[in-house]
Amino acid sequence: TLLRNRQLAFDEIRALKSGAHGHARIGLAPAFSGYLPGVIRNLREQRSGVTFEVIEGTYDALVQRTLKGEIEGAFTMLPPGESVESLAVKLLTNEPVTIVADPDHPLLEIEQLSPANLEHEAWIVMNRPRSIVDGFYQLASEQGLSAPHIAIETSSLDFLKSIVKGSRLLAALPRGAVYSELSNGSLKVLNVGSLPSVQTAFVHRHGVMSPLVTEIVHEIESALRSLQESTDC
Repeated sequence: TLLRNRQLAFDEIRALKSGAHGHARIGLAPAFSGYLPGVIRNLREQRSGVTFEVIEGTYDALVQRTLKGEIEGAFTMLPPGESVESLAVKLLTNEPVTIVADPDHPLLEIEQLSPANLEHEAWIVMNRPRSIVDGFYQLASEQGLSAPHIAIETSSLDFLKSIVKGSRLLAALPRGAVYSELSNGSLKVLNVGSLPSVQTAFVHRHGVMSPLVTEIVHEIESALRSLQESTDC
């Protein structure tokens, strides 16, 4: 019995090290909400012994949770000029910003939009962190919109996407935040030419990450590479 218990303990440790079992606590910003579900679903299909705790939040909140050890790390956008020396930062990709609308929005009939086409449209904007609103106004200015009409501000990405569907509201979001909706056609991208991108990363405490979290990061990187290759083709 003692030998059997020792062997079971050894097998459990080996499974944890290999990632066959284990529990991952990670944070998630809206920019990754379209990518992470598929990665976790695939891992669960491969190894039913793994479990996950996913916390959604803003950059500031996710950084604080990581520093406190409440989560192992977080997939998030990097606000311009931000530096967190106490955390390790694994850069992932420059995520393009898209302007999305309901599939029946009349602007989709215009092959190439100009600022004048957007002048009188109403927008819904994420307001957490507040820098997103400031970034939206900067984006609007770069697109030649002097005073965009923000009809709704919200901290809920689900609410934002739900209200864009079936309305004339527009939203400017990183592609990853609406990846699922773009894939199934429930939202469409307006052709407004070149838009800026946002830097995305996985931030975590210094040191070795658990095998399961390491694999999640690798799978996200693979998904982003595949998407970039398909976009370039």
